[in-house]
Amino acid sequence: MLDVIQLPLGAYRTNCYLVAREGASAAAVIDPGDAPDTVLSVLADRAWEAAGVLLTHGHHDHLGAVRRVAEAAGVDVWMPRGEAGDLRGLAAGPYEPDHLLDGGELVSVAGIDFDTTPVPGHSPRRSPTTPRGTCSPATCSSPDRSAAPTSPAATWPRCSRASAG
Repeated sequence: MLDVIQLPLGAYRTNCYLVAREGASAAAVIDPGDAPDTVLSVLADRAWEAAGVLLTHGHHDHLGAVRRVAEAAGVDVWMPRGEAGDLRGLAAGPYEPDHLLDGGELVSVAGIDFDTTPVPGHSPRRSPTTPRGTCSPATCSSPDRSAAPTSPAATWPRCSRASAG
């Protein structure tokens, strides 16, 4: 079972997800938005340490907290290769991703295996990460498969869900 915390952050209410194995002390941070203090505070409140940062795409509302969260936790950052320039050139805190993804990779963070799936539409090279063994963007997306679900936690059937904030 996975514990999933959904954090709607910033002016756009961008969904950040903290995902951990039930009872674990480490969590994956997915799309940390632009509120690093909130992300780090919720991690601390849950007695979790960030184990890595996963980015689904390069829009600025997903990237503002990357540098502070990654540096504070001393963790690696995974991002779609074709959108890494957005993070490198981010005015709020440019950062060099540690791992570039093309889609189809398996990424293991916090003891959780995440599948990456190219799902262009919302952005040209979007690659959502989905915990292995749960619903994938390819099977849970809109009917034309052009976009992944708005709330991945709602489609991850073997997860306990909570919102914070």
